[in-house]
Amino acid sequence: MQETYVRAIRGAESLRAGSNVKSWLFTILRNIRLNQLRHQRTAPKFIELDAGEGNTDIAIETSPDPYTHYVGKTEREHVREAIQQLSSELREIILLREFEELTYREIANLLGCPIGTVMSRLARARSKLRTLVSVSDATLS
Repeated sequence: MQETYVRAIRGAESLRAGSNVKSWLFTILRNIRLNQLRHQRTAPKFIELDAGEGNTDIAIETSPDPYTHYVGKTEREHVREAIQQLSSELREIILLREFEELTYREIANLLGCPIGTVMSRLARARSKLRTLVSVSDATLS
């Protein structure tokens, strides 16, 4: 909350007269939270190597063969392209749920809507995404 107020004070001159201040502050808060979540995902994770005995059981995953790597990369590109084709409302909901891994309740609080709305939008987003990816796959075959 403190960061929200600091940014709001810095940007107060950009707020137009008659604007909804509550909505403006919520947008700032929401963007800060999304940045925090993004940072948590990309921040390095430290593992203590000498933490205890029995580390000999750890399996090391080998890298996939070049064909498997290529297929995986191509599939990810198709999904990214399909997500970009979604409306901003559907793209936002799918990104918050599937990539940011927020719960329905967290998404509902973030977007200021009922959980049922989150669920229905997510169902529409997944359905549309499924259609877009299958169309994309059919054109590649």
